[in-house]
Amino acid sequence: MIRFEQVSKAYLGGRQALQGVDFHLRPAEMAFLTGHSGAGKSTLLKLICGIERPSAGHIWFGGHDISRLKNREVPFLRRQIGMIFQDHHLLLDRTVYDNVAMPLVIAGASTEDIRRRVSAALDKVGLLDKAKNFPIQLSGGEQQRVGIARAVVNKPAVLLADEPTGNLDDALSEGILRLFEEFNRVGVTVLMATHDTGLIARRNYRILTLSQGRMVGGHSMANNAKTAKSKALRGGWREQWRYAWMNAIADMLRQPLATLLTVMVIAISLTLPSVCYIVWKNVSTAATQWYPTPQLTVYLDKSLDDDAAVKVLDAIKAEAGVEKVNYLSREEARGEFRNWSGFGGALDMLEENPLPAVAIVTPQMSFQSSDTLTTLRDRVAAVQGVDEVRMDDSWFARLAALTGLVGQVALMIGILMVVAVFLVIGNSVRLSIFSRRDTINVMKLIGATDGFILRPFLNGGAMLGFFGALLSLVLSGALVWKLESVVTNVAKVFGTTFTLHGLGWDEALLLLLISAMIGWIAAWLATVQHLRRFTPQ
Repeated sequence: MIRFEQVSKAYLGGRQALQGVDFHLRPAEMAFLTGHSGAGKSTLLKLICGIERPSAGHIWFGGHDISRLKNREVPFLRRQIGMIFQDHHLLLDRTVYDNVAMPLVIAGASTEDIRRRVSAALDKVGLLDKAKNFPIQLSGGEQQRVGIARAVVNKPAVLLADEPTGNLDDALSEGILRLFEEFNRVGVTVLMATHDTGLIARRNYRILTLSQGRMVGGHSMANNAKTAKSKALRGGWREQWRYAWMNAIADMLRQPLATLLTVMVIAISLTLPSVCYIVWKNVSTAATQWYPTPQLTVYLDKSLDDDAAVKVLDAIKAEAGVEKVNYLSREEARGEFRNWSGFGGALDMLEENPLPAVAIVTPQMSFQSSDTLTTLRDRVAAVQGVDEVRMDDSWFARLAALTGLVGQVALMIGILMVVAVFLVIGNSVRLSIFSRRDTINVMKLIGATDGFILRPFLNGGAMLGFFGALLSLVLSGALVWKLESVVTNVAKVFGTTFTLHGLGWDEALLLLLISAMIGWIAAWLATVQHLRRFTPQ
């Protein structure tokens, strides 16, 4: 089942933990691993479950060379091993049931399979009535039995125990050892590291002895136990996703004040660009209501008579983009000039009318932008008989400059606030990771992949972004409601009507989606960065 071939392990600084270790642990065999403190027992167990990698040699597990495993394959190796620790490594914020169920959740078992297996494992170690208790409510011996139940619930091929009786009295130690013997009788390979020579002496099992990192003793005993067969787990991806969402929600509710403050900071950061966007949208709407339509003033050649002028007007009307044309003959132009200029006497003294005929061209709606209006002006100017064309777009230019300025300000503020939201969520997730290092450590030891560990943090980041955007919509909506009456009164002063508009449903949904995505990405970057440097101990 497990075979070491000339395995050595050297740490930085040159210290040799193991040197040329050779041994073979057969399927369904039970053996003790003993030796003085610092002999290399813990290092040997870490090599088997992939926490450490050998400096030389090969380690075979079930026919596979695990000394050459890729990092992404290590969690699947650990799912075949039940690891029992001296200090238990239980999750103190979860119940006994949840602690024992964790390997099954990680492996993707169905809810029904988890319930059945956890109940059977707890019943086996005599703790079925303590399923709803938390580890801190249990004695040391009971906590050790919870660790054993967690180790065997996934029906592993191998049980590794590191000083499981080190902190227990003789009676509890005997009880723990009898549990190991029961598991061994149904085909589970058991390797138990211990200093308890009295416990070893009372049993007739193979003893592997380490001294100064070398295997110096070991003998074999016949073992007729049948080989364990592990059934493949079916389904369960729903259980993994359910766990990820429930864990993310529980993490947020565990510190409600901190979560609320984070959501409020995100909401305020998003409200500012939202308000700028609302201002830009309403300025654009007001522009179409209040400002006059841009026009072209066309001056005809003074040498044209009325018939020729009519032909020129027909040519102008035929141009694409022309909505309508208002015509002033030379006489009509002189009459208007006389009325509003006050120089009628001077005009009468002139032998010839100095004013040309004028055509006022109103463009279609699709030709009222700056570029299309300029194009239309050039085409009208090219009509034969036209002397000059002027664009009456002063208001249009001012409007374009104003709305452009508001749009640029909104964009810049939006970018800055998005960065702020990104940093806030990233920092919140980073702090959450640090506060749960022990939990992550335990999960990795029992076979959790990086993806499984990532999901609750990603979901938490997305929820922070979503709820921050939701609160931002409430704040911006309240601001629009508060200012609506003020804007209406201002519009009345200018002799018009205007309604202040907030964000539409499509815009609100887009804000929620973008904010949730920002939270997800920020959480992903923060979590991946720390998981890459994280090694279980």
